[in-house]
Amino acid sequence: MIVKEAEPYSATANGLTAGNNQEQNVAFLLRSEFENAQFIRVINDLTISHGNESAQIDHLVIHRYGFIVIESKGLCGEFKVDTKGEWWRCDSGRWRSMPSPVRQAELKQDLLKDFLGRHVKKFLGRILGIQMRVGGRDWQALCALSSNTIFHRDGMSEAISSKIVETESLGNKVRLICSPTGGGELNGKPWFSEQEMANVSHFLLEHHRGNTPEVAREMPQSLANEQNSCVPG
Repeated sequence: MIVKEAEPYSATANGLTAGNNQEQNVAFLLRSEFENAQFIRVINDLTISHGNESAQIDHLVIHRYGFIVIESKGLCGEFKVDTKGEWWRCDSGRWRSMPSPVRQAELKQDLLKDFLGRHVKKFLGRILGIQMRVGGRDWQALCALSSNTIFHRDGMSEAISSKIVETESLGNKVRLICSPTGGGELNGKPWFSEQEMANVSHFLLEHHRGNTPEVAREMPQSLANEQNSCVPG
């Protein structure tokens, strides 16, 4: 289900920038792959503020076992990541360092996790008297690269490589993470009911700091004092 569509960008004389174009492409792919998915909810272009910080999350996938933060990058040219996880870009034959999109996604994930954790009582109830939490869920951060990117994975750690996905392969990657073996049930992690996923989605839309959300299809029901859908996490 697509809970919030990507916000449109105004075209300039040169058209959309590569980054904005990539965000639109990823949003289109997620809509094509998961528009009718029962236990996957997608929020595009989510901006949240927490404390003195704010984060613009390109794409957030809320699934039965947790959350996936996706950073879209319309990188053109040749790139690599060294053994230390540092990113490099080839510029006129010379390799120059650049900020890590994976680290950017991880920082946004951390802010979102802390934000939801501070307000968990507003969208999750209790089970056996214990307040449900989000910290024990499955949290993943991915970087979706455009087809224009020439990316060298030689020498890169598997931990970093697994977070970098070509756009065409993103749907399969998300399905794997959202599966019982990839993200939750068989790994002993807590899971969300459909209503809890709706509650989380609605809470985030209420606190979105950008334009008015285009799509908000679900309203949360009153939280029961006792819920039997999952274990505390």
